[in-house]
Amino acid sequence: PPPSLGIPAGLNPIIEPARSLTFEGGLKGRIFGTLGNETSRARGAGESEGAAEADRFDTPPHGAIRSWTYDLAAYRLEVRHDIIPWDGGAYYFMDGTSRRQGVEIGTEFCAVGGLRLRFSGALSRNRHVKYENDLGNFDHTWSAGIPGRSLHAIMRWEPRSGLYLEAAVRHCGPYYADDANTARVPAWTVLDGSVGARARIGG
Repeated sequence: PPPSLGIPAGLNPIIEPARSLTFEGGLKGRIFGTLGNETSRARGAGESEGAAEADRFDTPPHGAIRSWTYDLAAYRLEVRHDIIPWDGGAYYFMDGTSRRQGVEIGTEFCAVGGLRLRFSGALSRNRHVKYENDLGNFDHTWSAGIPGRSLHAIMRWEPRSGLYLEAAVRHCGPYYADDANTARVPAWTVLDGSVGARARIGG
């Protein structure tokens, strides 16, 4: 609790629940082909996942592509009575307002020969509307620790033999590490690769 309250320890009596109002809408569906989980739902409960996966390979292709799905979402979130640290986090007040808005997109292609490509990305704008503590006034600064963009892509090749190869890339955009927006964390990208095999042993 703040020293002015004269409470040496215990719960902060001025901390109340933060409140947020969110609007979100989007679309999700397929352009052609089958969705990955639709085949599984259509089969009987006693049939294996492998059998359902085999049916996906038997889906008539649209050229080289067997299926193409997508999802798109847009959102706006405003938080009121946001928690604000004072004295380096020694105690807290509920006097902040922040606003976050953005879009998220994703798409997946399943091609002939067991090739699959998945891409997803997000663009966002995350700012403080009202934010002030003992270090200064930070109204209209960027929210610390939240990148404005991120990307993720995976390419996987898995033929009928059970062998699979996978490559992935993850990208995180730059962001600020402090409320004053003076410490900037640079963007980073990570590349991953893996190889493996899937086999059924016994029943």
